[in-house]
Amino acid sequence: MAIESQPTNGNLYGNGWRQAIAGELTKLTSPLQVKTVTAVITARLLGESYDTEAFWKRPDTCSRSTWNKWKKYDETFNQVLDKAWTIAQTWQTQEATEAIERASTMLQLASPQMAQGVIALASGKDETGRLVKHADRLRALLAALDRASATTAPKGQVEVRGLDDALARIYGEEDDSEEETKE
Repeated sequence: MAIESQPTNGNLYGNGWRQAIAGELTKLTSPLQVKTVTAVITARLLGESYDTEAFWKRPDTCSRSTWNKWKKYDETFNQVLDKAWTIAQTWQTQEATEAIERASTMLQLASPQMAQGVIALASGKDETGRLVKHADRLRALLAALDRASATTAPKGQVEVRGLDDALARIYGEEDDSEEETKE
């Protein structure tokens, strides 16, 4: 049986997971079963509930009573649903892993600029020459370096006792009352 194409859902990275389960879906006996399994797996991947009246009234799903009948009596349907769900989860996990690897590479490549930003804090000014809150900017840049690699910053939360006091002594007290009046 031919598998009908479904609209691309940007949250699920296009149709890659649908292509991954296509072989399993060919084992189903009706287009409505294919649509329903696809809709249920889509909901599961998105973390949405499919146990709602609105879900079972959609044009791409069967009725709730038909679903229950298939779940109770159709062994092939259940096997396909379980196998397709496993394949889709594996696909989604792999996509997430690859996305994290891409993000890590991007951060590693940006690390020299981040390191320059940390060094530039000694001047007490941002890239436009305006004075900045040193403690806030330092924390942000160090957090970016923390994510770049295990060699660029210690992992885990680190609290340096007296950092705020030391920065205040070096650069002077920041006037928080001005910011409070702006809010």
